[in-house]
Amino acid sequence: MSDCSRRPIDSVASGLRVTPTKAVNDLRPYAATSRNGKGLPGATVPLRLDANEATVPPSPLVFDHLQAWIASGGLNWYPDPAASELRRHLSVYTGRPESQIQVFNGSDAALDYVARTYITLGDHVVICAPCYDNFRVFAASLGGRVEEVFARDPFTVDVGNLLAHIGPHTRVVYISNPNNPTGRLYQRDQLLDVLDHLTGGVLLVDEAYFEYCGITGADLVDRYAHLIIARSFSKAFGLAALRCGYLLAHDDVIRSLDRIRNVKDVNTAAQVAAVAALQDIDYMHARVAVVGRARLWITDALRAKGVEVVDPPANFIMIRVKDPEGVCLALADERVYVRNRGYLPQLEHYVRVTIGTLDQCRRFVEALDRVSRVDGGVLSVRIAGRDANGTPAGRD
Repeated sequence: MSDCSRRPIDSVASGLRVTPTKAVNDLRPYAATSRNGKGLPGATVPLRLDANEATVPPSPLVFDHLQAWIASGGLNWYPDPAASELRRHLSVYTGRPESQIQVFNGSDAALDYVARTYITLGDHVVICAPCYDNFRVFAASLGGRVEEVFARDPFTVDVGNLLAHIGPHTRVVYISNPNNPTGRLYQRDQLLDVLDHLTGGVLLVDEAYFEYCGITGADLVDRYAHLIIARSFSKAFGLAALRCGYLLAHDDVIRSLDRIRNVKDVNTAAQVAAVAALQDIDYMHARVAVVGRARLWITDALRAKGVEVVDPPANFIMIRVKDPEGVCLALADERVYVRNRGYLPQLEHYVRVTIGTLDQCRRFVEALDRVSRVDGGVLSVRIAGRDANGTPAGRD
């Protein structure tokens, strides 16, 4: 009888405890939004304005193509490892050759691959903060020495301040553009200043909200081999559930990323849906226009009440309040969900609100009127909110 056969099976774990790397153990994790109200019974449909998703479905063509693909019986096959058709359509959409495009399981995965390709223990990483927090997690988990750079005004670009923190050994500079959540937007000449100053690393520009602002550095990747652009299908294209994003970069960068990329990373459903979305660009532009009109309306409506509003060229706004957590909880009682940004440095009195349709914006303003008041330009909670099984804080 073998030694293994005589060993009793114990359902209780052994005393052996293997610790993670020091970088992971010391890490402040990313805190995602909760899904409060999702699927709860009740006549009122939850109004989810907390994660900057599209608040309406994607193009009908997406549903048609997905149904046709499912009917074709392709669920048992692995996805196309090269995402050939999707990259062809992205080439038309972006104006970049296919050799400068790679797709990933959401733009978050794209950011993760960039970190894994260019960051190792002790590398200097500069992040324009406060901003979308996932790249900090990826960089720090690899042992990167992350430096979050804060401008004096979080809503204004300060290129000089950023350049002062970039040195000859800086490996990655991360800019969310337009920035989530403050909305500051680096113009083309400002991006060029950063690229010219950065001599030892890559500039990673997160353009998740590109479709709302129209400003991009994508055409610069031929001239600057150390520029990487990240984009998403989760915002303007409305495909957040399927997870699909892509990078635009010099051919050499794409080849480096491909050395570690999981070729089965982007599932076929996501590829089919993304291609369909790109085949109906008019639908996407129409939805972006709806969001733009709704953003103007809600900004004017709130300012008329004396509320301080920041309105970025994106699908969200920021509003200044006395108690962000109290406002979020009070609105949650109304089944309206927004994001508490108050725990972030420089944003202690702000909540972020996703912009959807005009009707959804009206519903938000009505709910806000029921739970808050404005005194002397300061919005505060009128009634106490209750904790709806989770915190409204998060970092999306």
